[in-house]
Amino acid sequence: LASEVTLQPVRRYDMDAAILFADILLIPHALGQWLEYREGEGPVLEPVRSPDDLAKLERSRLHDVLAPVYETVSRVSAALDQKTALIGFAGAPWTVATYMVEGRGSKDYYNTKLWAFRDEAGFGALISLLEEVTVDYLCRQIEAGAQVVQIFDSWAGVLPQDAFERWCIAPMARMTAAIRA
Repeated sequence: LASEVTLQPVRRYDMDAAILFADILLIPHALGQWLEYREGEGPVLEPVRSPDDLAKLERSRLHDVLAPVYETVSRVSAALDQKTALIGFAGAPWTVATYMVEGRGSKDYYNTKLWAFRDEAGFGALISLLEEVTVDYLCRQIEAGAQVVQIFDSWAGVLPQDAFERWCIAPMARMTAAIRA
């Protein structure tokens, strides 16, 4: 189904690129964070708000859970002609972290900012984990056939400049370097 949803706009409008249809919260789910989509509410997750909560996440099952995404990339890549690129994507660490910490979408990101500003090392561990697994996730998408990947940071604008540099720009720079390598 994800392959079909990704391919439909290309077929209908003769687009020069297709973008993978996948949710940014697949990574927390693949790490073992409880995730549910509720009608009228959107995504709801069991909040991760401390190093103890972070320790409960499991990286070992990541690629097994994300295997359907890689299969989708492979199927879409095989279905596209040479003139149509496939764009893979993932959420940026800060944006994914806001959902993981808040347990849902938020207007003020209170819990995320509280953890980030009060315990930079603890919150930094969450950002580092998300950096590493997102790089792995995007590299696997490239191996499966994505020619380009994009990292979405939807909520970067809620941070003051110094925090924006620390929690958004620096992780993106490290991720970009790792993916290029």
